Parts: sequence; C-alpha cells; structure tokens
Amino acid sequence: MPRLTVLFALSLFLFSALLLACGGSAAPPVGPTPNIEATVEARVQEASASAPTVPVADAPVPTSIVPSPSPTPIPTPVPTATPTPTPVPTPTDPAVAVAIESASPSGMTVSEYAAWCGSLRESEAGSDEEMTNQEVIASIDARITESKAISPPSELAAYHDAVMDASAAIKASLSLEPPEETYNAFSILAVALIIAPAIEAAENGLSAETYSILVDAGCIEEDIPESTPTPEPTPTPEPTPVGPGWSVDNPVAVGGVLQGSDGTEIVAVSINADAWDWIDSKDNWGNGPPEEGHRYYMVTVAVAYPSGDSTLEVSWSDFELVGRSRFIYDRGCVYDLPNRLSGEVFPGGKIQGNICFEIPVHESDLILIHKPEYDSESRRFLRLE
Repeated sequence: MPRLTVLFALSLFLFSALLLACGGSAAPPVGPTPNIEATVEARVQEASASAPTVPVADAPVPTSIVPSPSPTPIPTPVPTATPTPTPVPTPTDPAVAVAIESASPSGMTVSEYAAWCGSLRESEAGSDEEMTNQEVIASIDARITESKAISPPSELAAYHDAVMDASAAIKASLSLEPPEETYNAFSILAVALIIAPAIEAAENGLSAETYSILVDAGCIEEDIPESTPTPEPTPTPEPTPVGPGWSVDNPVAVGGVLQGSDGTEIVAVSINADAWDWIDSKDNWGNGPPEEGHRYYMVTVAVAYPSGDSTLEVSWSDFELVGRSRFIYDRGCVYDLPNRLSGEVFPGGKIQGNICFEIPVHESDLILIHKPEYDSESRRFLRLE
C-alpha cells in the first residue's frame, strides 16, 4: 500500500476513535419506554379530587385531560464571528507590486509577470541556510498563496498553472517526510521526475519571445549546452613531389645528382657492367665468379653530406638496383668487395666507394635506388643507363 494511503487510513481510524470517545457517554440507557400520557392523566385526576368544584353552566365536564405539549423554546441566536480575510502577500520587489496593481483586468503583461517571477526566484535563492522539511513546506505554501493572488497573461496561463501544480505535488511529497529533519532534495526526486515533462511541455508552448523574456528575468533556468571544442583543422598533406628522382618512372637522368632523403647528394662516378675480372684480379679470398647467366654489376658512387645536425653513417647496404624486369636487387655481389662503400662523415664531408649486385646478363635499363631507411618512402632513383 502506498505511503500516502497508509497515512490517510491511519488518520481516519484515529478520527473515528476520537469521535466515539467524546460522544459515547451522552447516549441514553436502553430500557422500556414509559407511558407519558397515562402518567400525566393520573396526576391530573389526583389534583382534581382535592380541589373545590366550581360548577359552570352548560360546560361539559371532560372525562379525561390530555396535557398540551409544551411549546418548543426558540434558541437564542449566537452571533457568528465574521472571518478575517487572508491577507494577500505582496511581491518582494515594490516595483512589481506597482505593476500588479496597475495591471489591466485581463491580467498582467508578460514583462510584469517575468519581473514578478524573477523577484520570487531571487528571494528563494537568497539564503544558503539549511532548512527543515517543515520550513520548506511553509515556503512552498507562501509561494502557492502568492501565485494564486496574481492574474497571469493569457499566454502564460498554462505555464503558471503547471508551476502551481508542480509546487503542490512537491509539497504533498515532502509532507510524507519527518518535518523536523533537514530538507534533502533527493526526497522529492521521484515526484520531480514525474512533473518535469509537464513543466517542459508548458515551456515549449510559449512563443520564442516570451520564453526569452522569462529566461532573461531568471524565471526559467535555461540549460546551457556544453561547448563543443572546435576540432583542430586537419593539416592538408603536402603533395608528393613529382620531380626527377622521386619515382622509378621518373628517375634522375644519367650523370645527374641524386638528392637523397637523408640530405645527401649522390653521383655515379663510374660503372663496370661486368666486374668479375676486376674483382678476381684483386686476389681477394672467398670470392667466386657469378652464377651462369649472371654478371657482377659494379657502380662507384660519391656521397656528399653538405649539412646536418650530426655525423652520418654511409653504407653500400643503403643502395638497391632495378632494371627492365622491375625486380629489385638488394644483395651484394661478393663477400669481400674491394673498396666497398662504408664509413661515417661529418656534415660538409664526402665519401666514395663501390657497390655491386649480381644480375642476369640480359638485365638492362638499370636504375640505382638510394634507400637509407627501411621504409619505401625514403627511396630515390638515379638512372645509370
């Protein structure tokens, strides 16, 4: 059973018990009802026997006397006290009181209503002291009384009624709480969730101008949407250069200078298209001739390092080779290549050395690839033939 129903039933029970306690002793005893007419006639006959008889001519003598009923006494009217009219509370702001007094019979203007409502909200929010449930109920009663005393404009009638209904609902819910305890807003959370749609519907029914006036006056607390952070502009990727050296289809021309992605400048100094005889003449151990149908293709390159923040490691492994077949050759031709490109240079320095690849004898249109990093984006291309 709901809490309100239980309290109502308990109150009704106590009221009935009180009524029985106050009126129970006034009930007459139960017994036979006496014959009032016979008793009165016997007493009259007794009185007549002892009194002198006065004959009256032609007057019939009654055989019995029936007493006339006693006249019902007229109650003295008790003066009724004239009830004292309940004083109508005046708004907090004197200027608003003047506006209400000067309002037309049809009601207040929207601006007058907004000023009254705003001053009421301001007075309610003026104290930070904790209040008991009983004090909050008294405050709500005062607000309802004051709200009933004004005549809102027709456009705000539905909104005004919705606010009053909400106040009454909150008061009814709060009345179920212990009056002496400190007011806790969570105690009316359930009823607040129920009445919120009605208030919102009433606000939505207002015109944009009226709604703005009530918001400016503090009557309606408008939810301020959280500001959405402005997204950082996505940087436009720089277009990939299409100049010579950036793709295998557009390499730097034969004899040109290749700009490496690491800041180097590379030049093919000489080419030995079949370098086995030269390698073998150096009498280096561990090297053998190329496989049948293959050749050793050796390139002598010069690598300059014009500027930078630190020294630069340069190695033959930074280079690859590609030809008409579009197959990438990335392994050295022999174990111990004479004067192999390898070393470290300071900014402003230069290094020169040999790089060599074992390729099929029919491979042609060869292009030297410089790839100082592992990713393919660092590749640059220099045509050799």
